[in-house]
Amino acid sequence: MAHFFAVLLCCVAQTKDSTELLAESGRDYPETRLFTACQAKLTAADTQYLVVGGFTDTGQGDVSDVLVYSVDSKGAALQWRTMWKGDIRSSIRTLRAADLDGDGRDEIIVLGRMGDEDVSGEGELKVLGVRNGALGVLDAVHWQSGKYTHGYGMAIGDVDGDGKPEITSGGFFSDGKHEHAEVRVWRFRAGKIELVARTDWGELGETRINAVDVGDIDGDGRLEIFTAGRTGQVKNEKGETTDEQGELTAWRLDGDKLNRFATHEWVKNGPSRFRELKACDVNGDGKLEVFAAGRFGNDQHPYMGLFQVKPEGFQLASEPRWEKGRLGEIRDVQFHGRGNSFRVVTIGADGVKPNRQGQMRTWKLAGPRHDMVEDWRSAHTDENRVRQLVLWHDKEVIELITAGFVREGNQIIGQIVRWGKMP
Repeated sequence: MAHFFAVLLCCVAQTKDSTELLAESGRDYPETRLFTACQAKLTAADTQYLVVGGFTDTGQGDVSDVLVYSVDSKGAALQWRTMWKGDIRSSIRTLRAADLDGDGRDEIIVLGRMGDEDVSGEGELKVLGVRNGALGVLDAVHWQSGKYTHGYGMAIGDVDGDGKPEITSGGFFSDGKHEHAEVRVWRFRAGKIELVARTDWGELGETRINAVDVGDIDGDGRLEIFTAGRTGQVKNEKGETTDEQGELTAWRLDGDKLNRFATHEWVKNGPSRFRELKACDVNGDGKLEVFAAGRFGNDQHPYMGLFQVKPEGFQLASEPRWEKGRLGEIRDVQFHGRGNSFRVVTIGADGVKPNRQGQMRTWKLAGPRHDMVEDWRSAHTDENRVRQLVLWHDKEVIELITAGFVREGNQIIGQIVRWGKMP
């Protein structure tokens, strides 16, 4: 395990730039940003839909935006769209789909904030569903833990052991001096969202959660909660970030209490932060590992590490050697398969603003190391930012689809892109 990523064979991976634009959103508005996406079964039929979320600036402020597409070999067709009504600014940061009520249809769960971002924002969680042929809100909750509150990062799974899925949301809030990370567990029962438990922390100051996942670390049939983000951020007189550390935490739900059993602060050559986290059993041996990804350094270099979760905490098992001088960050990590067919897919930015371009890489397990299989670029606009990857399952084929946004001149446009099939 210690050398999972010991070798990065750049000469083996083939660089590709042949991506297919499936859909755009926002050319009729000043700005649309798509942050999050998933695949969902929303009706009694077996049809699968691509659900994306973010915000659209209507000219009077940012408004949360959910779009649902059908996807086939010809492209993506918009089926439903809902934008929050009213004059309150809002944004969706994380979107998931799951059958919360056991009726055989997925609900769409969206997490974000409403109100002014760094002034008086409130956390917002909504459950949406398709009923009688229309997409609508089934229930919604808002909360304000401090001066401003953001929902950010979410996972769905049975964390209380009752056989039904719960919603675990992450995020952060400000107490007026520092930001604190926050985890909340919710149930959706009888059409209503109910809070089960919450906790917050910020021992090092300026602490945020960017990603949440769940997995059974001890084999007892109940899922533990994992979060990734950053802590300790300080700005010096030059405006540079100092003292920032990536942070991983692990939690168990006991009744109405969340108990933390592992924490890991991570620094690599300067300020460091985690953007994404995924729990998985890499070797098929029943032991859970965690992929954590993001960036490090004031000049921003991409990062991905594989961590084991031990009783005494997280331990770094391996990390890849990136090309010297590579700039950018990783925004999402997905995986598929077992053994020799195990694949890891990473997406993110190649380069730094204002010239970022989309990048996707696939990796395979080859004995004691991961080798890069393919290396894609999406660079057909002034700036391209891919934010979430969907492994689109279509019969026996898995296609790689991303949601994100591009800048063309002074306009920002939401885009859904198909990159090809899983190698």
